[in-house]
Amino acid sequence: MPPHREGGQAQYRTEADPARNGGELAPTLAWLRSSLAEDLQLADIAQHAAVSTRTLVRRFRQECGTTPLQWLIGQRLDHARELLETTTLPVEEVARRTGFRTSASLRQHFARRLGTSPLRYRRTFQQPARVPA
Repeated sequence: MPPHREGGQAQYRTEADPARNGGELAPTLAWLRSSLAEDLQLADIAQHAAVSTRTLVRRFRQECGTTPLQWLIGQRLDHARELLETTTLPVEEVARRTGFRTSASLRQHFARRLGTSPLRYRRTFQQPARVPA
């Protein structure tokens, strides 16, 4: 791990996981994680949680400390980081698989949240290919 990370980031971290703490939203959070590539709207998430959109936003703030959209973006970025670290997929494909749709959108969210680009992140953190014994 490099001693200095681009963008002044002390470290790249993931948010606390309320799904593992058994919160009311746990089933919906698990569903969202399995649906990252989908075009999800707030109404879709509320329907899955069987609550109104207003109640969903309130519960998200209580359990996750953020809005559903910001949480979803964080999960998509975590998945994109994992793909960039462990695969050689083109950035456009990483964007598609993580729900950002385009590499431009992925780059924008990467820059805003992580202070770097997907390619720079990959160069810094990609795990070396393992040679079979």
